[in-house]
Amino acid sequence: MKNVPLDRVRWPLVALLASATMLAAAYGIFEALMHLAPCQMCWWQRYAHFATCVVAAVAIVLNWRGASPQRMTWACIAIGLTFAVSFFLGTWHALFEWNLAPGPD
Repeated sequence: MKNVPLDRVRWPLVALLASATMLAAAYGIFEALMHLAPCQMCWWQRYAHFATCVVAAVAIVLNWRGASPQRMTWACIAIGLTFAVSFFLGTWHALFEWNLAPGPD
């Protein structure tokens, strides 16, 4: 099997699929199957994934329209920042659930 590099052209599609899958899993598993209502911090994490989906979709459209490599690099950096925000929020959320960090007021 040939290795396919994860470059600035493929990365937005992978990011879009990953965030959409996480959003669908959060809804499908936690809300629909387990009947758990999302808390405030859950919504914050979802907002970060919604932002990732939007930025990734814009990057995909830019790529289709022939965006320069520099513009695609900046789009990938923006996608990475949205993932970093989601990681920060997820870590804070987990630490709050384990009573190791203060939660939102």
